[in-house]
Amino acid sequence: MADGDPIEIGKTNNGTVLTKLKSSSTDVFIGHATATDGVTSGLRGRADSHMGRGVFGWATATGGGDHAYGVQGESKSPIGAGVYGLASHTDGCGYGVFGQTKSPNGHGVYGETTSRSGLGSGVSGYSPSPDGVGVYANNSAANGAGLKCRGHALPAFDNSYNCGNDTYRWKLVRAKTVTSGDLVFENGYRFTEDKHSGILLFNKKGERIARFDSKGNLHIKGKIIQDL
Repeated sequence: MADGDPIEIGKTNNGTVLTKLKSSSTDVFIGHATATDGVTSGLRGRADSHMGRGVFGWATATGGGDHAYGVQGESKSPIGAGVYGLASHTDGCGYGVFGQTKSPNGHGVYGETTSRSGLGSGVSGYSPSPDGVGVYANNSAANGAGLKCRGHALPAFDNSYNCGNDTYRWKLVRAKTVTSGDLVFENGYRFTEDKHSGILLFNKKGERIARFDSKGNLHIKGKIIQDL
């Protein structure tokens, strides 16, 4: 065996794993890579089956103060990843990293970065599919949160992405303060700022039909009709 070749500790027979690592008091398996450059992996798994998992972790700690991690990864490299998953399924549902928890306070996927500068991501997801998502969060509880942030939710680039679309809309949006540019309605009407001072209302043809100036005056194109 040449230096650097992997050691095969598990073989299969008709889909049955013949080698199993088991422990009741400590970590079952620890992977640690200390190379100073290049691409290194503390633990790397690959599955070529249709429903396979490159790395599958399962933790069932029952103690009230215990912390159970199905899969835990750590990287101190400036551009490294604590846990990195890649799915090359050509169609259907491929998951680079899939996490599930049945704990009331658990995390399906938990990511943390200790980087104090640069682009450090606790969890980073990427998908080249037009119908895919970089990170997918799911909570089956009736009023559960699929995604929760402790910090600001920011786009990677200014004025480049949407929140929802014509097909998938948010049912209700609540905020204490909303600062916006144009306010566009589904029927094509639009509120926007007057370049001088005030607010303008355009109809769906793009015609200016009303203006509310800074002195409180209302200017309208049509008539005021009392018929309601």
